[in-house]
Order: sequence, then structure tokens, then C-alpha cells
Amino acid sequence: MGIITRQGFKLSIVTYIGIVLGYVNVVLLFPNILEPEQFGLTRILIAIGVIALQVGQLGTPQIIIKYFPYFQSEENKHSGILFLMLLINFVGFIIICSFLFIFQSEIQSIYIERSKLFVEYYHLIYPIFGFLLLFRVFNSYAQVLYKAVIPMVLKTIVLRIFNTIILVILYLKLISFEEYILLFVYGYAIQILLVFIYLKGIKQLFLLPSSIMSSGKMREMLKYGLYLCLSGVATILMNQIDILMLGWLAGLDHIAVYSVAFLFGNIIQIPARSIYIVVLPMIATAWKENDFEKIKDLYRTVSNNQLIIGFLLFIGIWSNLNNILAILPDSYADGKYVIFMIGFAQLFYMGTGISNGIINTSKLFRYDLLINTILVVVAITTNYLFIPEYGINGAAFATALSICLFNTIRMVFVFIKFKIHPFTWNTFKLLMISIAVMLIGYYLPQMGNIWLDIVVRSILITAIFTFLILHFRISDIVNDNVHKYWKIALEKMK
Repeated sequence: MGIITRQGFKLSIVTYIGIVLGYVNVVLLFPNILEPEQFGLTRILIAIGVIALQVGQLGTPQIIIKYFPYFQSEENKHSGILFLMLLINFVGFIIICSFLFIFQSEIQSIYIERSKLFVEYYHLIYPIFGFLLLFRVFNSYAQVLYKAVIPMVLKTIVLRIFNTIILVILYLKLISFEEYILLFVYGYAIQILLVFIYLKGIKQLFLLPSSIMSSGKMREMLKYGLYLCLSGVATILMNQIDILMLGWLAGLDHIAVYSVAFLFGNIIQIPARSIYIVVLPMIATAWKENDFEKIKDLYRTVSNNQLIIGFLLFIGIWSNLNNILAILPDSYADGKYVIFMIGFAQLFYMGTGISNGIINTSKLFRYDLLINTILVVVAITTNYLFIPEYGINGAAFATALSICLFNTIRMVFVFIKFKIHPFTWNTFKLLMISIAVMLIGYYLPQMGNIWLDIVVRSILITAIFTFLILHFRISDIVNDNVHKYWKIALEKMK
């Protein structure tokens, strides 16, 4: 648990610095500097790049997480596993780029009516996909080395600072939008260069082939990667289909409003991603060592602590919703219920813990593909039905429904197959505490100044919530750490 706490804490700090920067970019700068169609273009380029990434990586992140414990040895340069991952990704890059080129006319015809700007900049999909693909390899490699903090800094802080700079330059009219969008895309190359330098600096950059190429596990690894690649495609499609279908059925301007609202709802699950990055290699190692008790303990501990963070963020965002909407341009006011629906869905995701990681690193990983495929069909169908009628609210409802259904099925599957679940009596107590604090936040009177109201309301909610969590000992990890750092603070004050 020490590794989870230390790495999780560092990653959470980095993540929340990234959230602040993301807030500045997505909420304050993008809507006020870019036209809605231009802002929507940046979102759909990233969405398609992420989907292409999931296919093009051919399961390499999952391969390295599951099989790295079998090859880990600095003396043997980890048997050349990094070289193998890069080679597989190169093949994936060629396949996806060929597909995007061959079917360019068909893809563009879908968006030509409502998203003409995307059609004009279609060619930028290739570089953004390539940069995302290469960084993902190095990021996954750093993850299994328990060196995930620096790559996270590059992804969530350095890249966003770069985006802030080029937005300001655009605002000052020192560059045109055409030049801006090129910088936006090629800025993703910066994080690749820096993570390359970092891995070389810690002497873990082994780029030559080694014994892994003749390993008896090669066929098993590739088969495993292919299954999880297809399963991952379904997951990414489910998470990105709302953006793609809004661009098709509504237009880039709707994507802009939806993306800002989605940001606030999505903030809730960001800490879970930080914890998941640390926990996943531990689950894989536990399966290798047949340590089922460790998996069971991780499942409940992670779920409980994720829910604590998730509930606090959900309550804070919903209690400050009027303030959030007052900051945004009037055209973004329609995102109110998007924030609620996406926030609730992400909270549900956090409550189901690490069921996804348990399935994908076990011998039953093939079932995840079936689950994901069914849910992609649900996501596409619900988006197609609800977007034309309800616009961004329809997309949010379809996405929230898919996320909740997706994680419920996974959780039930883990319970049936492994007889474990993520909930304890503390989960119920946490739910009651959260409802009580949410009601307090709802009935707090509004102050005249928006920024003062945000600060005061947030401090009160955080103080009440934290006191109740500590008083009822919802999490031993939280109580122990608060006691530890409080003791250190008191000693320094003497």
C-alpha cells in the first residue's frame, strides 16, 4: 500500500495542477479566443487521434503491464521488451494510416455538412495519432517501472502550458488560426522528446532487441495484446463516440459546448486514473504470484478511497454550478445537465473500483471484449437516438448510461467469477455523509461575488466532508495519513 499511497499522492498532485491548467485553457481561454467551430475542431482531432491510438497500439500497453514481471531485469535490459513494443506500434501506425488514407473520402463525406472545418484539416489526424502512439509506449513502459510521475507531468502540465502559450499568442494576433492549429498538433511531439530524455537519464532506455524476440511467450503475448486491443477499441469508442456523433449529427459548435461541460463532469474521475496507473502493475504481479487476497484487498481499498475523492469533487462541482455557468459565455449555459450526468456516471465508475484491471490481467481477459462490444452497440444506438432530439444533453445521457451499464456488468462479472466485490459497510456510511453534505451545499446562501462564493462554499464543504470522513473512519489510509502529516506539522511549529 505504500507504493500506491506515495505514487498515487504524487500523481494526484500533478493531476490537479493539470486540472487547473486545463480549466484555464478549456473554460477561460478556448471559449473566449476561439470560435466554437474552431474549438470543436481541436476536440474532434483529439477524439479521432485517441481512437486511432487504441487500435494502432495493438494492445502493447496491456502486454507490457501483464508480462513485464516475467522479463524485468536491468542486467538483461528487460529482455528488450521496449524494442518489441515500439516495433509492434510501428506496424500499427502503418495499418491505421493506410486505413485513414484509403477511406478519407468516405470519412469526410460524413462530416462535410455540419463540420466543414474538420474536413479541411483532416490531414492533421496523421501526426496527432503518431505522437499519441509513441508517447503511449514510453508512458506504459515508465508505468511498469513505477516511474509514472514524470510522464504524467509532461502530459498534464507541460503540454497544457504549451497550449496556454500558443492560445495567448493567437489572441495577440501574432499567429493565424492555421498556424495555431499546426502548433497545437505538433506540440504533442514535445512530450515524446522529454520522456525520451527522462528514460535515458534514469538509464532505462533499452532500444535494442534482446532475448524477448525468441521467448516462448511471444505468441501468447501477441494473442493477449490482440484481444485487449479489440476490447480497448470498444472502450475508447464508448468514451469518444459522443464527440464523433455530435460532429456528425449536430456540428463542431455543439462539440465546443459539450466539451467544456464534459470537462467539469470528467474532473471527478481523474484521481481514479492516477491510482489506476499505480495499481494495475500490482494486480498483474499478484496474479503472477497467485496472491488472491492482495487482489481482494486492493479491490476494496481502491474503491473506498476513490469514492471519497469522487464524492467530494462531485459535491463541490454541483454546489458551485451556478458560479461555474456565470463564468462561461452565455452560449455555454446549456451544459448544466451535461455536468451532472457525466459527473454521476464517473462517480459510479469510481465506485466499481478496479474491476476492469482485475479482468484484463486475469486468465478471463477474453470476456472483456464481449462485454465491450455489446456496450459499444448500446453507446452508438443511444447517441444516434438521443442527439438529434436532445443535442448535447442527449449525448451526455447516452454516455452516462453506457458508463454505468459498462461498469455494472464488469463488477457483476468479477463477483460471479471471483466472488469478490468492492463494497463494505463504509461505502454505505460514505453515501449517507455525501448526501448530507450535498444538501448543506445546496442550501448555503449565494454570496454577491462569484469568486468569493466559490472559495467560501468550497472551503465549508471540504471542511464538513473531511471532518465526517475522519470522524467515522471511512478510510484507514486517509485517517493514518492525516494523523501523520498533522503530527509532522505540529513538530515543525514547535
